[in-house]
This record gives sequence, C-alpha cells and structure tokens, in this order.
Amino acid sequence: MFKSLPVITPTVVGQNTTVTGDIESKGLVQVDGNFKGNIKANCIVVSKNGFVDGNITAIDTTVYGKINGNILSKKVSVMQKSYISGKILYLQIITEGGGDIDGELVKEKSKSFADIETFIKSDKMKSNTTIQKTEDNKKDKIKK
Repeated sequence: MFKSLPVITPTVVGQNTTVTGDIESKGLVQVDGNFKGNIKANCIVVSKNGFVDGNITAIDTTVYGKINGNILSKKVSVMQKSYISGKILYLQIITEGGGDIDGELVKEKSKSFADIETFIKSDKMKSNTTIQKTEDNKKDKIKK
C-alpha cells in the first residue's frame, strides 16, 4: 500500500582518518577526520574535529570544525569555534559567536542556487556516493 522511499546512507570520514579524493553524494557527507579534496553533496557537516582542505558545494553546509577552501552553499551555518579560510558564496548564512571566517562573504541571488539543487539531485550523480581519486597538479587552487 505504501511505497517505501530509498534509504540514502550517509558518507562519513571517521575521526582519526585521512581521505584524499573527491566526494559526490545525493545525501549527507559528515567529516569527522581529515579530508583533502572537493565535496559536492546535498548536506555537508564538518564536525568539531573535522578538517576539509578543498572546496564545498552543497545545499546545506554546517561547520563546527575547519575548512581551507571555498564554499558554495544555499545555507551556511558557521558554528562556535569553527574556522573557515576561503570565499563563501551563500543565500543564507548563520554565524555563532566565536566562529571565525578568514575570507570573502558573497551573498548570491537565489536563481544561481537552482543549478546546485539540480546538479545534486540529477542522474549526473549516478550513485549515492562517488569517491574519485584526484591528482595534486589538477586540484583547484584555493583563492581568497
């Protein structure tokens, strides 16, 4: 009678773990350890012990830890004791006291974010999660 919804398992980079590559996910990506590469997902959470050295593209991004890279996200939450070094393009931003941003904040128009949702929900992201190996010389350069 009821149609079951597909279960999307979160992708977790565990504490005391270092991962290098790119992640694309239609669901949640949680970084509790160290991640070097770019992440595209519906929702990204960088925990208090998490560190991302790369760019983030998401609908919803919450940062408790550290990011060295640019963020393109519809909603960005910068929590207490977090640190972001890079450019943040956002539609909505929430900052708690003690959250540190070293970079440029750019409020985007809502139309520019339609492409993010379309990309993340499209079949271009064939499976729940894809981790791609990247070469250091082909990585995006971090720009402030």
